[in-house]
Amino acid sequence: MGNIKSILIGLTTFLGATALTTGGIALNNHFNKDKPITLSYGDKTFFGETTDSDATDITNDEAQDIEINKNIEELNTLCQKNKFMILTAIDLEYPSMSVIRTVNNASEIENVLNETWIQQNIEGDSYRKWKGWSTDIEGKEIISNYASLFEYKVVFVYAQSESVIPYQISALGVNYQYQANADGKIESIPNMSSIAPEGYSFLGFSTVSDTDTENIIDLASIIIEANTTYYAVFVDEEGNAYNFAEHSIKVSLNYLQNMSIVNTDISYYDGNFTNEINVQHEFPNNDGTTIYFVGWYTDSTVSDTVDPDKYIENLMDYQPSENIELYALYQVAEDTFLTVNQLSIIKFTWTDGESTWMTSYISSANDLSLATEFAKTFTPNEIPENKTFIGWTTVEDSLENIVDFNSTSVIANTTYYGILQDISIK
Repeated sequence: MGNIKSILIGLTTFLGATALTTGGIALNNHFNKDKPITLSYGDKTFFGETTDSDATDITNDEAQDIEINKNIEELNTLCQKNKFMILTAIDLEYPSMSVIRTVNNASEIENVLNETWIQQNIEGDSYRKWKGWSTDIEGKEIISNYASLFEYKVVFVYAQSESVIPYQISALGVNYQYQANADGKIESIPNMSSIAPEGYSFLGFSTVSDTDTENIIDLASIIIEANTTYYAVFVDEEGNAYNFAEHSIKVSLNYLQNMSIVNTDISYYDGNFTNEINVQHEFPNNDGTTIYFVGWYTDSTVSDTVDPDKYIENLMDYQPSENIELYALYQVAEDTFLTVNQLSIIKFTWTDGESTWMTSYISSANDLSLATEFAKTFTPNEIPENKTFIGWTTVEDSLENIVDFNSTSVIANTTYYGILQDISIK
């Protein structure tokens, strides 16, 4: 929890540094509609909303200079004179990353706050539950009337959230995401009875599997463990558990994601897929081309042309009749298509002593020439003093696995690590 008192005392630094790192105070044209505005903070000068470079090319003598590093009283006078407010949104968990915006009228406030990275970040955080905004640091009252905040002054609002524990409920092949309170208690138990298969009733939850009837637990009486999956168990009149795997069709998907080949199983059940897979559709390649995902293929390889009987454009429209393995199909050039099994991802990773860098090539498994040429001619832009780049190795930090690319080609689906070696100084 940040110390809000230190934020108030250090408002000069807070307003200046925070504004410049989160989009700046957008003061454009608040003062004179015909004159541009130059924002100043310390020895830095910024033009308009530009926040990442000095405005050294601004020569307009008519520009109005506004100093951000004023105290609150001066800023309030500035707001009153020019009819706007400075809205300062603070995340108490990360006060140094708070957001400052100028607001022209009361109707803007709700949208400005809802669109801040602060609210969106908390709402997407598995470990925090969003409660709302408050003008009180302790959040005793959550703001319901945003328009009432509008004043011609600096106004502080504080993001209110509470800690939670994420867990999952797995029912009939679908994983549902839930959150327990910070003490591990559940406010309301998810009701699974409504989705029980015909002839079955909901028995309870198990941490083992959906067919485990020996270890049924009462979620209301236990302490929820973070990121634990609780399986819904359904039984018939004889007490036999419903085995979802036996009643569903497994579809194994092979595709590229974040420059890696992955395999994921999804289930087709009761005429529908139980979950969707969001695959990456474009892969910019280091040779200047782009590889596009175009659908799925029932065969692990594609020959000269795509067989329409093996091609599936939209997985959600596909109705498998048995367990099947599908392969992502990619367009690598005009009228050239390859499945994921025919692609090769070669990664080169190296360090300059401080930062780690990576270059990747996606190509057919039979054409590794561009990646090989890169490996042969590569030299780091910056090399730490007293070090030299000696080559690539297939085992990180291993001098015993240096590859001589003058006599050999790169190997498909391999990661190579750059090696820097100390230079002996005599």
